[in-house]
Amino acid sequence: MTRSVVIMAIVIVAIGLVLWLKPHGSAVTRAPLDDLPAREPAHRVLLFADPREADSPCGCGEMIRMVRAAGERQGIVVEEFDPAREEEQVERHQVRVSPTVIISGPEGEEQARFEGESADAVARLKRALEALGSPGIDPSSSGDVS
Repeated sequence: MTRSVVIMAIVIVAIGLVLWLKPHGSAVTRAPLDDLPAREPAHRVLLFADPREADSPCGCGEMIRMVRAAGERQGIVVEEFDPAREEEQVERHQVRVSPTVIISGPEGEEQARFEGESADAVARLKRALEALGSPGIDPSSSGDVS
């Protein structure tokens, strides 16, 4: 009986020592990946268009393809919305025309808006998307359209 009491005491002391040393352990601690702050994208590009038109030769198809290509670049996040199915987003962003492309800055502020699929709107959108890859250039200077 005394032998089991001694073993039990040693186990309790060992557990206590481990618990006491654990908070006083190494000064280097690593946060889990979930706790690391997420890097915010430099820009968000919101695309409101019928996704079925992506392969069409019209201005809408060209705009969809340009926006998707921009989304492959670092620091640019593209979000696509089908206006016929996502009425809440359409209302939230005050979309009146399809296609509509909205470029937002890192804080979510709208920097540029391109509405319709005219050749002029396509050209301005192209310049704005190219400007997103150039440091110090404001995409709204490439042709904000309302």
